[in-house]
Amino acid sequence: MKALVASILLVAAAVVAGAWSPQPEPRVDNTMPAATTTEFLAYDVVIDAGSEPLSAWQVEVKDTLKHARIVGIEGGQPGPYSGAPHYDPKAIQGEHVIIGAFTTKDAPTGKVRVARLHVMAEGGTPSFTTTITAAAPGGRAFNATLTIQPHTPDAAPGAKP
Repeated sequence: MKALVASILLVAAAVVAGAWSPQPEPRVDNTMPAATTTEFLAYDVVIDAGSEPLSAWQVEVKDTLKHARIVGIEGGQPGPYSGAPHYDPKAIQGEHVIIGAFTTKDAPTGKVRVARLHVMAEGGTPSFTTTITAAAPGGRAFNATLTIQPHTPDAAPGAKP
């Protein structure tokens, strides 16, 4: 009986000693991955044809920093380029797209918003490089100026940029 009591006391002492002994601190990883900001932005594609009638155009847009994923393309200002331009729908899943359109109606002159690009920018602001090809009636190529500018929703609908 003394042996049983001694065994119980020994086990109890071991349990109590274990409870009072310092326990290892739980590991908590407080480091967070770098925050990635995601923004949805819109950019107006504006061609300045000067005094030439803009009968056809093709524009290549590429984000050199690879921050932008093109998620949508819509048409330009009211007129012959108000509908969405032609493009490869699979191509807009990346940071590069080629868009274009033509008209057989009265071609506009001067500055014309021909499209609007909608992008999802992750990790920073996109940096676009562009190329443009423009043609007058009959297919005669001419030099036009291309601008990709952030869309400002305050502008009146259909207003030239």
